[in-house]
Amino acid sequence: MKILFLDWDCYGKNDLISVLKDLDNTVDIMSLELKSHVGLDYEFIDKLKSKIIKNKYRAVFTLNYYPAVSEACNQTTAKYVSWIYDSPFIKLYSANIINPCNYVFIFDKFTYQELASKGIKTVHYLPLAVNAKRLRQIPVTNQDRLNYSSDISFVGSLYNEDHNLYDRLRDKLAARNDTYTIGYLEGLMQTQLKIYGFNLLETCIRDDILANMETAMKYQIEPDSFATTRYVYANYFLCRKITSMERILILESLSSHFDTSLYTFNPDIKVGKAINKGPVDFYTDMPKVFRLSKINLNISLKSIQSGIPLRAMDIMGAGGFLLSNYQEDFFDYFEPDKDFVFYSSIDELLDKANYYLRHDEERQTIASNGFRKVSSEHNYTLRLKTMLDMICS
Repeated sequence: MKILFLDWDCYGKNDLISVLKDLDNTVDIMSLELKSHVGLDYEFIDKLKSKIIKNKYRAVFTLNYYPAVSEACNQTTAKYVSWIYDSPFIKLYSANIINPCNYVFIFDKFTYQELASKGIKTVHYLPLAVNAKRLRQIPVTNQDRLNYSSDISFVGSLYNEDHNLYDRLRDKLAARNDTYTIGYLEGLMQTQLKIYGFNLLETCIRDDILANMETAMKYQIEPDSFATTRYVYANYFLCRKITSMERILILESLSSHFDTSLYTFNPDIKVGKAINKGPVDFYTDMPKVFRLSKINLNISLKSIQSGIPLRAMDIMGAGGFLLSNYQEDFFDYFEPDKDFVFYSSIDELLDKANYYLRHDEERQTIASNGFRKVSSEHNYTLRLKTMLDMICS
């Protein structure tokens, strides 16, 4: 099959392209250069249409969903295949998600079910994957062992950059002396912080609270989107702030007891006694961190309602031991305490971290089981065959 892959700075693209080629597809690459992420870039649409028609591509592939790409495919004979790995992702709620050219694969079952319940037939549930073949071939040197070995590691953002959306909103509410809305939102976030497996934020943002948020800091949704402002404030403002709070609290708690390493974008951030080792390259170094850490944490972004994040798949695919917060989709594919371990509170996390650091053989057996399960059942080859079979049927 002749496929056009639209390239942007996304995780997993090299693995995806490599396996598409291994499956005897011809894959060309074009940069996804949209002038704006608001509205449709008609110049890009025309450029993409011309390329599709000239080269007779049967499918166009992106990681995440882009309405402009769908518009170009819908005006040609090409299928548009998009695989979502981000959450939240507001473009999923674009009006043209229903375009018949679309095959949108979503890693979060909750989000898929929400869209399917609206009668949208172009969305499908499909968990994420790893390139197990590549991961197995990454060598680990003695220097790597010095650099990356630790009892506990976390790789990811702390979402505590200056002027993040919630902090900007809070400043604007404070400028209006709206202490009531601030108190309500912070109480709501503290409640959600203690709950695993259920997101109550959208349903608990009352109409009067939503009105106050919009007055203080208006967020303009695209006219053709069927996302609500309540969705945006819950997922882009509150979920990211709660995730920041949770990750910092967990790292502070763990690092007061155990050797804990943090790999994050800002190498100057200090969190408890955790050693901040800065960012690591997704392809070359991150798998070494996962393999050489006794325990690897997955602390999901709160807007991922049920799905298995890419980080969790990467940990198991690299042969690492995974200790994750509760996520419902795990239990469809993995057996807890056999393939991975989960926690439902910070106290439980501390207890399980302590236990598995003291039980090397049991921990290593779980890591090996997770690796075998991911390698055999959650690899790019199987996932891409599923997608390609669907668009060819």
